[in-house]
Amino acid sequence: MMGLVSIFNTDFYLIIANKLAVPADYTTWGWTHLIMGGVVAVIGVALMAGTTWGRVAGVVVAALQAIVNFAWFPAYPLWAIIVIVVDILVIYALAVHGGEMKTYNARRDSRRI
Repeated sequence: MMGLVSIFNTDFYLIIANKLAVPADYTTWGWTHLIMGGVVAVIGVALMAGTTWGRVAGVVVAALQAIVNFAWFPAYPLWAIIVIVVDILVIYALAVHGGEMKTYNARRDSRRI
């Protein structure tokens, strides 16, 4: 959603792009978010399959997104805080409970045989 808003409605944000912590054009920022959304979708498929690389990639991408949202904070503080909190919850869930999907898939596959 942040990517689409950045591309189509740059007047939505509270400050102009060159006053961000990391100056960037909102359109570029939006395309970056859309591309990362595709990467996250692929990681989500890998997580549902129970792969370890999906868990690792999920933690890395969530951590990067949390860090990057500190730069986004001046443009839209409330949304940046929400995204950072969700990223922390995702990292916790993947680190603590991520292996459960692999166990579930193995149990499900053993029933088919």
